[in-house]
Amino acid sequence: MKLTNVSLALLLTITYLSCSCPECFSPPNPFMFELVDQDGNNLLTSEGIDQDVLKVEDSEEREIAYERVSDHILINTIGWETEMVTLLFKDGDNLLFELFVDAERTSEDCCEFTVYKSIEVIGADFIQDSSTDIYRVVIE
Repeated sequence: MKLTNVSLALLLTITYLSCSCPECFSPPNPFMFELVDQDGNNLLTSEGIDQDVLKVEDSEEREIAYERVSDHILINTIGWETEMVTLLFKDGDNLLFELFVDAERTSEDCCEFTVYKSIEVIGADFIQDSSTDIYRVVIE
């Protein structure tokens, strides 16, 4: 009986120590895009791209949800799991550019987070603003 009590106490201690880790969750960073012409004019506000025909699709041509935030496009559906994604940004049927992301969802020290192994903008020049993380993509 004494051995059973010691075993139970040891089991409870191990269980407590394994659960004593503070919960920590970091959502993946969203992707924010500003689409501009060669002169730097925002194409969403200057009517260079019609909001009604702008679409974002994955490589299998399924539409991807996005938000228009002021004069930017916000995508926050990438990186919730380990995945490789190619998104196609289109003005109607006209391909503007592609976004390739290789995201790995991982955890360390009880915290879950996303590591972006590769992020590529294909088919257009771009600059990523280091202070805002906004991708400024030049559409010709």
